[in-house]
Amino acid sequence: MTTYYHGAHTKFTTHEGQCFTTDFDVALKFAGMSGVVAKVEIGNALTITDCDGYDHDTNDCAADNEAFRAKMALSGSDVLRYDDEDDCGNELECFRIVSVAAMNGVVVVAVLNRDDAEDAWGY
Repeated sequence: MTTYYHGAHTKFTTHEGQCFTTDFDVALKFAGMSGVVAKVEIGNALTITDCDGYDHDTNDCAADNEAFRAKMALSGSDVLRYDDEDDCGNELECFRIVSVAAMNGVVVVAVLNRDDAEDAWGY
């Protein structure tokens, strides 16, 4: 199992296309001041596929496209890994779930508000 984090402005729900990071600080930034941070475990048996990342100049990322994600899932990918950026232009490594197996493989450890998450998991 690998630990991942997800920062959400509102509540956390697992869904196709959801992004995770191994970097707690990145998730904390995505949560914003009033959001939540989810800590999850995802099994290592899933197929992780590298794909083209976010292109700052064109404001485009293939993994943002639902049809691309569906095609990748049909070809056997469970998770797409790529370089991305947050809203402030900070670079990060993104893990985006695209298959039913990946969605079913997300084990939620805890979902905490920003302050509690920082107290519990901050490094």
